[in-house]
Order: sequence, then C-alpha cells, then structure tokens
Amino acid sequence: MLSCLTIAGCSSATPISLKNSSGGNLEDVVLSGSGFETHIANIAPNAAVQIEVRPKGESGLGLAFTSNGHKVVLPEQDYFEGGGAYVVSVVVTPALTAEINVTIR
Repeated sequence: MLSCLTIAGCSSATPISLKNSSGGNLEDVVLSGSGFETHIANIAPNAAVQIEVRPKGESGLGLAFTSNGHKVVLPEQDYFEGGGAYVVSVVVTPALTAEINVTIR
C-alpha cells in the first residue's frame, strides 16, 4: 500500500471542487459530512476553491454559508466514501442551492 501512495500518487482524501455561481459573495462557508467539517472563509462570485476531505466511511455532503446577509444551510446530499476513490464537484447556483456531482476516479 505504501508503494501505491508513493509511486502512483494515490490518496485517501476525497477532492472537492466548490464553485460560486451565485452572483454574490459566499461568506463563512462550511462543508461537512461523516467525520469532517471544513471551514472556508469567503468565496467571491465566479471563484472556485479546491479542498480535500477525509470522510469516515459513507458520507453525503452538507453545505452552509451566508450570502447577502442570508444564512443558507443545505443538508447532506449525494453519496461518496472515504478512501480516495471519489471526486466531488459542487456549484452554488443563483438560487442559493447546490448542484453536486460525484464521480469515481
């Protein structure tokens, strides 16, 4: 297993790409799921951030943020697991909802 990590670049982390297509600033952004909670200060309109999380087993992705003084809390959605086999893409829409796409590497 160690050789896999060294040679092939395998990772037990799950990469998440989060894009702000809402048209406004996203402030106090929090991504959460099974065994993780990641805080991101702010995301400007049309900006994207890349992070890695390490969920504990099966997980969905929850998202919370403030936009124009309005607190938005979206419950866990979709499905992915820890272990590095999944890639998660999130787009926050103008309606302040999240479009989540999960793929297997």
